[in-house]
Amino acid sequence: MPGLDFPLAGAQLSCWYFVPTDATFGWFEINLRTHDYGDRLFQTSRGIRKGAWTRLAMPFGEFFGWSFRRFGSLRVKQFEITSVGTRRIGLDDVEITVEPGAAEAVARVPNMLFLPGRDATGAPGGTWSYYRRQKDWAEFACRRLFDLGFNSLAGGDEALEPHRRRTMPYFAGPGLTWAGPRLQDSKGNTALFPDVFDPEWQKGAEEWVRETTDKHRDDPLLLGYFTDNEIQMHQPLSRSIGIMDYFWSPSTAQELVRWLHERYKGEVEALNRRWSSAHHRYQYKRFDDLPADKPTRRGDDDPVGEDLRDFVRHMVKTYADTIVGLYRKHDPNHLVCSNRFAGQFDVGFADLLRPYDLIACNSYPRSRWGQTEFDEGQLQWLRAMHEKTGRPVIVTEWGVSATDTGLPNYWGRLDTQAERAQAYRNVLRQFWSEKYIVGSHWFSWVDSTDAEATNWGIVDANDRPYRPLAGAMREVNADCGQRVREWRR
Repeated sequence: MPGLDFPLAGAQLSCWYFVPTDATFGWFEINLRTHDYGDRLFQTSRGIRKGAWTRLAMPFGEFFGWSFRRFGSLRVKQFEITSVGTRRIGLDDVEITVEPGAAEAVARVPNMLFLPGRDATGAPGGTWSYYRRQKDWAEFACRRLFDLGFNSLAGGDEALEPHRRRTMPYFAGPGLTWAGPRLQDSKGNTALFPDVFDPEWQKGAEEWVRETTDKHRDDPLLLGYFTDNEIQMHQPLSRSIGIMDYFWSPSTAQELVRWLHERYKGEVEALNRRWSSAHHRYQYKRFDDLPADKPTRRGDDDPVGEDLRDFVRHMVKTYADTIVGLYRKHDPNHLVCSNRFAGQFDVGFADLLRPYDLIACNSYPRSRWGQTEFDEGQLQWLRAMHEKTGRPVIVTEWGVSATDTGLPNYWGRLDTQAERAQAYRNVLRQFWSEKYIVGSHWFSWVDSTDAEATNWGIVDANDRPYRPLAGAMREVNADCGQRVREWRR
């Protein structure tokens, strides 16, 4: 793509919430006390001054009532806010121009949004937001990302339109696992992995791919497609975080019977002899009898394990081949990325990922106190993913959190925002040194205040930036961009 700086430095914007039905709109009242020193106007109690930056979304002042006036200039006594959302929007704030006049006045900021909720302790509370609509938030957040030096975006549809206006390339794509039926084990439990042999899933996946490619393929800013996120395959032979023993959804069960019939050349007695051991004795009369005595690995030395392992490989290969084939059919001109793997994918299966153009890995510094970089074992795994597939790698999620925010922060392993800033410097330096890594996406834009309740964000739940981290991002992203420009020359 002409003019695009690599490696990609992106962030995820898909963490904002939809406006709930109990949200209310109103105005926010801020007391301003001013002193006029020639052509400079200072506000002493809040630090607001003419031509400077301030934050409208911060929960200061008092809330007095409801107003449904539109965005725009708002005159209050001798003060006028003339540029809310209309001029340059920087990393932290919205520019406000104040006309000098009386020594005191009250400014009312219209259309503030109050989102009821609970604070970190579980007590009733809520969040003030400047954004009335989700797309307003997406546009503003994209501009702030651009200001931070990010050059690409990983996010949902709500971010794509403003993202185009900022000329930032992006990845699109739904999670194809949800396009139809999924795998089931012998008890009917469902895996987070599609039944790739089911015609209903195949049809649904093609419909989703067609809709996605029709919408995006002619966009010159489109980089490619993400195909799934953290589905149940990063350790394929595991029963809990993989798909071992999830063979009994109807279409996969039929495929297992067909596959074994072909493997044993139709000789069911050969299968009985191969599988029977001290663990279990198999006495099938025909291959169609498998569902009546479902094979499972009962020990590390169980001879049934080899066939089941190879069938799992067949499932993973079919998944990759099918998805890549669908995207190639409907859009042969853009990248097709693998599932965004959670943790460390079993590299013994990495050769099956070669149909993809790009290997997507969600990987975070080890969960050790004070860890501000990837350890050597993690880097070796990323190298192995590249070597086994022959494909470049993009780290599609990484981040760190600190305990100084007041959130429960169950995943926090750093003490301060300054340490988070240092982690950004350290990890981007590591990624730059690994030549096969073509980009990384920070997780995430805003703190998680729901189930994770963790300080993942560049901004907090009230939209206030963590300045040490944001400053490090701007610094490091600019340095990476400069290196690329020098390399091109």
